Amino acid sequence: MTLTTFINTYLGKKVDYKDKDFKGDGSFQCVDLARQYIHDVYGVEQFPALGADGGAKDIFDKCTNLNVTVDSALADYSRGDILIWNSSKTNKYGHVAILIAIYNTKYFIVLEQDGFKQDGVKFAFRSRENLRGCLWK
Repeated sequence: MTLTTFINTYLGKKVDYKDKDFKGDGSFQCVDLARQYIHDVYGVEQFPALGADGGAKDIFDKCTNLNVTVDSALADYSRGDILIWNSSKTNKYGHVAILIAIYNTKYFIVLEQDGFKQDGVKFAFRSRENLRGCLWK
């Protein structure tokens, strides 16, 4: 599956990968969308469960089987990369989203799902602030 097909398939829908995180309770987390993307587009084994206390920020520590780039230059990011943000004062879990485009030196356009709002897959602007790095450069 291509990124475009993935977008057309899931945009506006709620994705729950059934990864056993959050007890598989139908919560639609940002990590669920990333897992679905990894499965559909790359067809590779998933990273282990992050656990109830873990979150998107912990993907780097769990995904030894994936191509990981930490703190690379902005110019190194490409459409389709998976971007990962560290925790913040308002979100202890961090965030993960799929890069659609680099908007400018401070912002990305991403495909994401917000676990707090539970509003499904959408395009959004995300700041580069607190970005930890990316998967699949």
